[in-house]
Amino acid sequence: MDSVKLNFRKRILNGFFDVIALKYIKENGSLAGYDFMMWIHKRYGVMLSSGTVYTKIHSLDRKELIRGKWGERKKVYALTKKGEAFLKSILTDPASEQFLKLLEKPL
Repeated sequence: MDSVKLNFRKRILNGFFDVIALKYIKENGSLAGYDFMMWIHKRYGVMLSSGTVYTKIHSLDRKELIRGKWGERKKVYALTKKGEAFLKSILTDPASEQFLKLLEKPL
């Protein structure tokens, strides 16, 4: 893949990380940073740095959109009521819905 396409994909994923992560949690029940990084890589062909992923996850946690709990060896995040409401408001907007359908397709 050429660098222009790769950079474009990174920009999309960085810009919409919050929505992608919240939707991922809603569909999968929880999110662990490393597992999410691998999912992004497999689905979109982009390897986001752990620093990027964990910084953005912590930002969602600080905004109280997700809440983390320590599992066996990793911290696992789940949606909060505030996160569910935030995601619902985005998913019920027709323009957002159309854009997210585009994101659901691997780039």
